[in-house]
Amino acid sequence: MRFIHRYTPLFILLFIFSLALPVIALQETNGSDIPGRIAYVGDDFNIHVFDAATEETVDLTDNASSTVRYQWPTWSKDGRLAYFCCDLEFATDFNTSAYISSDAVSPGRLVFDAVGESVIYAAWAPASCDDATCRELAMLVNSVQTGGLNLTMVRDTREDAQVDIVAMGSPFYYSWSPDASQLAFHRNNRRLSIYSGALGDVDESLDQRTSGAFQAPHWSPVDHRILLGLPGDGPRRTRRVDR
Repeated sequence: MRFIHRYTPLFILLFIFSLALPVIALQETNGSDIPGRIAYVGDDFNIHVFDAATEETVDLTDNASSTVRYQWPTWSKDGRLAYFCCDLEFATDFNTSAYISSDAVSPGRLVFDAVGESVIYAAWAPASCDDATCRELAMLVNSVQTGGLNLTMVRDTREDAQVDIVAMGSPFYYSWSPDASQLAFHRNNRRLSIYSGALGDVDESLDQRTSGAFQAPHWSPVDHRILLGLPGDGPRRTRRVDR
């Protein structure tokens, strides 16, 4: 207990400092020597992209204010950048929007717009769709009125963006397969299932397994193994499942 009391002020200072840092996202460079880019929310609440090679900064938005605050710049593996508006803690309404910039140089185009909903998490597919110009963005969307969650898929094509709700649940956790053909779901604290993008449906075969305390499934980035929380031989033990 003496240790905790002695270092508590330091922990508090580090926590406060972390809150003051800007929200940033680093672009992956696939192991090359070429410097990447950093997308971040500036102190003006706009989205900016810093290019490490040229040391230049591009402003993707310029209309932020005390009530309009952009959030969560999110890179895809092919250089697309998604970002979202607005932080409902400071907004004057319950509107939410998602934008995608194809090159992180031009301002993003609006791909999702809703009233009474909030995007709370988003993850790009780790591989392209069959169409070489397509890459899907999986967004976890919260209904402000009902408190329910749905997984909304944005299929980013050259012509437009197709938006579909593929599953619902609360709480809701998901993970992409490495080839982007499937997602592992854990919903409602008990439902384990697999969503197939090709078939457009949910395989409930994992529902026969009782989920454990670990709620967030995680797909291996290199093969079809999935880490799931399942009751094992001992208490609170995690198992690996081969899909």
